[in-house]
Amino acid sequence: MPSPPFRKVFQPPSSSVYGNEPTDRPVNEPQAKPSLETLLQQGDVWRGHSQRFVTKDAVDSTYPQLNKRLLNKGWPSSSLIELCQASPGCGDWLLFGPAVMRLLRENTLYHAALLNPPALPFAEGLLQAGVPLNQLLIVRPKSKADFIACFTELARSSSCCSILAWQPKSFLTYTELRKCQLATNAGKGLYVLLRPAQAKQSSSPAGLRLYSEFEGQQLLVGIIKQRGQLQNQLHQAIAIELPQQWLEQQPHRNPVNNSTPREYRFYTNGQAKQTIAIKKNGGLDNYRGKRG
Repeated sequence: MPSPPFRKVFQPPSSSVYGNEPTDRPVNEPQAKPSLETLLQQGDVWRGHSQRFVTKDAVDSTYPQLNKRLLNKGWPSSSLIELCQASPGCGDWLLFGPAVMRLLRENTLYHAALLNPPALPFAEGLLQAGVPLNQLLIVRPKSKADFIACFTELARSSSCCSILAWQPKSFLTYTELRKCQLATNAGKGLYVLLRPAQAKQSSSPAGLRLYSEFEGQQLLVGIIKQRGQLQNQLHQAIAIELPQQWLEQQPHRNPVNNSTPREYRFYTNGQAKQTIAIKKNGGLDNYRGKRG
């Protein structure tokens, strides 16, 4: 009977197993736990007022009183900026529009993305403001999962220099915000997340958190959180004057009866915004404003 081409040979265990001789094979030893100092060296860990990991790149906000309060004298790049608004449109374009336009002018091959805008952007108004429409992208995700996916992919894209993203109706959890924040660290642009005013009470990993509200003919901007600055170092709100073209126009003067005040209504998107009652009093017109 022919012998098999190979056969199993019993090999006794090496003496190195019993500790008599050293072995060349690596031994599975438990890895040492990282020290506290090692953990503090990571880029996603910061200590209160420490500015070691604060991004140094910034985009000029064009508002001197605002730049004075920002650590890098402008909007931080490669970081998540969160703006809590009293209502949609409360300071988003007024605050970040100049910075977006500057980035688009300096990078003609790049794009700015409007993610989940609350209304259809007005093309004529954007053109008058100097926004090049051929560099503007409008993305409308159908679900919250699509919103997170779109934000992260746009932030990591090398051809997207800025994002203005309006939070969907579904509330964003801390984990979802964390995904957005990590994605902005991989990019080099301006990334803004616009949220309702109720979000001020919840925690967020954003490096810069703001809130905005209108008061008279001013936009009040407050700093909720700024990485590298302690809470007790945050000061009162910053007042920014509204542009003249943003103010409501007064009605043309019409002859009115001295005893009967006449009312004029201003309409924006079919809704009355303000009622003005004009009454003669000693030859002077008194203007009394009230909500319509």
